[in-house]
Amino acid sequence: MFSPFVDWLLGNNPNLVINAKAVHQTKSFVEELLTFLPTKKEIDEQATFEEVIKWFSKNSPNPDIKKGVICRKPDSQGELIIQVFLDENDQVVRDANNRVLGRKFVVKNLDDELRETFGNSNVIIVE
Repeated sequence: MFSPFVDWLLGNNPNLVINAKAVHQTKSFVEELLTFLPTKKEIDEQATFEEVIKWFSKNSPNPDIKKGVICRKPDSQGELIIQVFLDENDQVVRDANNRVLGRKFVVKNLDDELRETFGNSNVIIVE
């Protein structure tokens, strides 16, 4: 469902053909994250690669979770950053109340390392 589109975004398989259903499902995924994750009110000056990667280990709800995703979306004030945990089936991890476990915040700038890691993509998979 989500993984083929992420592979395509990351350039892992340039010959991969994405069907309309997969694209729609991924758009639904991002729309869900935009809707259900609260946005931090303050706008940070800069997000660093080190900070966003460390967030996963500091905030993991379960030590068995070894994967996360970072998405970015242009925002009128800079970049909207979304971080969530993924389970072994690449599904977004939720708490007992079915809330998405993650965060969403706006930054004015990305440091060079984070910008280079995103490259031309809007998604980073962290394992």
